[in-house]
This record gives sequence, C-alpha cells and structure tokens, in this order.
Amino acid sequence: MKWIDAPPCGQMDVKTSTESLLELEGPSMLTRAVGVGTAAFGATFASVALPFLRLPVPMPFKLIPVAFGVLGGSMAALGLGTAVSKHWVRVTPEGISLRWRWGPLKERALQLDAAQLAALEVQSVVKTGTDDQGYSHTSVTYRLQAVTRDGKAHAIEEFSLSAQAVLRKQQVERILGRPVTP
Repeated sequence: MKWIDAPPCGQMDVKTSTESLLELEGPSMLTRAVGVGTAAFGATFASVALPFLRLPVPMPFKLIPVAFGVLGGSMAALGLGTAVSKHWVRVTPEGISLRWRWGPLKERALQLDAAQLAALEVQSVVKTGTDDQGYSHTSVTYRLQAVTRDGKAHAIEEFSLSAQAVLRKQQVERILGRPVTP
C-alpha cells in the first residue's frame, strides 16, 4: 500500500506559512469524511451479509456471504485507516521534511535536504473511468513533486488546479532560496 511504503499525496491544509517556514497537514477534512463514509458503508455491507451464514444451505453457498463479509470488513478497515491517518510536510531553508502515519502503524519520515533537491515539478495526473450508466469521465489533478539528485521523485501535495500547484511550487522555491520558476 502506498501510504505504508512512501509518503501519501493528497490535499492538505496550511498550518503555518511564513517567509522561511511552510507547514502542511493532511489529509483534508473532505478526505477524512470520505474515509468515515467508506468505513460505515463497509461495516454495513459486512453486517448485512454475515447473518446469511445461518441459513440452512449447503457449504458452497455459504461462501458467498463470507466473501461479502470479507469485502465489507476490508472496506471498513481501509476507510477507518484513512480517516485516522495523518501526514505532515514541513519546508524550511534546510529542506523538506515529510512525515506520515497510516492508521495504527508507526509514524514514518523522509528528509529531503535542500542540497539534495534537483528540481520541483508539477505533474498532471489523468484518471479515466466509467460511471454506473456507462458514461466515461476523465479527471485531472496536479501534484507537486520534489525530484532528488539521484532521480527519485517524491510527491508533496495534490491540487485540483494547475495554478494552485504552481503557486505552491513558487512558495516552496522561495523558502528553499531557489530561483522562482513559473
């Protein structure tokens, strides 16, 4: 799972913003609300499916409510983990510090020193899918990425609009003491 191995990337709330410090905290309240909704739906799904195990039917037919119960329980666990997860970004002239914790797991951290950073880049992420009626839809989000000198990219924050991502990139560049690029 991405949150366990690497820092998450999502919409974040600004906690502190000065000329030499930027502190972000996430996930946003909307992401937490979606996590709570997913957990509630998964728990309801499992609780409705599992009573069907008591029906007097042959064993192969009992595997269906078991599968639905496992699916609902998994959705509930994932939603709850998302609702109680946290991640933080701290930008100072010395570099970028990323910390995250998913659910009950221990907190993890990643430090990107200013001298280690090669570039900051805005990446567009295109997602396509189809809805229940068969209509296809496309959504685009923009991620601010920190690229290190060894070629690794680390996602910092995600935005709905490219202008938001560019403004945050310029803010981070100013704090790091780098030339501000458009």
